[in-house]
Amino acid sequence: VLPTIIILGLILVLGKRSRKVNTSQVHNKNTSTSVAQQMNATPCFSCRQPIISGMQGCPACGARYHDTCKVPQCLHCGAPSSAFVNVQ
Repeated sequence: VLPTIIILGLILVLGKRSRKVNTSQVHNKNTSTSVAQQMNATPCFSCRQPIISGMQGCPACGARYHDTCKVPQCLHCGAPSSAFVNVQ
């Protein structure tokens, strides 16, 4: 009887450990996806950070900027910022 109780206890303990590992693996996959999105995102010509949302573009040369990065003219070609268009 005692060996059976020990074996059942080990099965329960090991089962909980594998669930914890699976949960952390799912978290790591979600984090990896977020990092991959940032790595593939277009960088802002002003601050060089990835643009995840809220993007403006220079129609003359295609340079991209965050909506919050206010520049008087395009840093790449010199076109006025009043000509910038919102980019989705």
